[in-house]
Amino acid sequence: MTLRFSSEIFEPERLQLADYKAYYRRRIDHALGVVLHSATIYPPEYRNVVTDTYRQTAKPLTIKARLAPRDKLSPLMQMGLTWVTRTQSGKLAREYVYDPLHPRQPAVAWRNYAASQDVNSLEPASRATSTYGLQEYFVPVDRFDDFAIKMGEILKASPANVLNIAIRHAEPDTGTLLSWSPKETFCFVLYFEQGVTPTDRQVVKSWTAKLIQLSIDEGGAYYLPYQIVATKPQFLKAYPRAPEYFALKKSLDPNYKFRNSLWETYYGR
Repeated sequence: MTLRFSSEIFEPERLQLADYKAYYRRRIDHALGVVLHSATIYPPEYRNVVTDTYRQTAKPLTIKARLAPRDKLSPLMQMGLTWVTRTQSGKLAREYVYDPLHPRQPAVAWRNYAASQDVNSLEPASRATSTYGLQEYFVPVDRFDDFAIKMGEILKASPANVLNIAIRHAEPDTGTLLSWSPKETFCFVLYFEQGVTPTDRQVVKSWTAKLIQLSIDEGGAYYLPYQIVATKPQFLKAYPRAPEYFALKKSLDPNYKFRNSLWETYYGR
């Protein structure tokens, strides 16, 4: 059955990052009817968050479309995205001026509508000189505050151009060999801009390596499908069951027919 989502109970709610974990436990964790929740950390200060929470509801639809429209940004909206992306003033204006004065209105929509927001709404005007990327870091819930504080310090001391950081939550997964959540975790999803030259990629690699090490130091992990930066010792520390995974690979693919960059970097033969 397709579910209807309502965001009218909690959306949006603004609070300090230092208060988020307690807020999550009190208002979101195991709350009746909550089916989707995330929070977004504002750069460049990394002190405040705004939340998104969706509830299942039987109320009448206020958005009747099954899927979100697939439209590109207007020239004016593209200018706004560029301003927020490229300047500190744009980021601060978004946090302290635009978002407070233009809050999203409560709505009741189909789940598919909420899940089908078009990537074009975040598309840069050109990818000739720069592009956008994602990174994800996972830490046990009791390390949330320590990681969040140190992450902000690393990013503020680096040339990283972060647009926002989304906070997600994951239940334990003890069965997957390359599980990034062997215990209950919070996930930090970085959305950032970077240049496309080899020098630009090296700059990103520098601050990314620090965040990878931070996640490991806090007992967590980093997400594997993105740019390969971690050293092999870091990879094995974040994913201690990788040798079991490699043994399974060897038994099922003894001729090493199926491979990719991750295998080439960490598997060896």
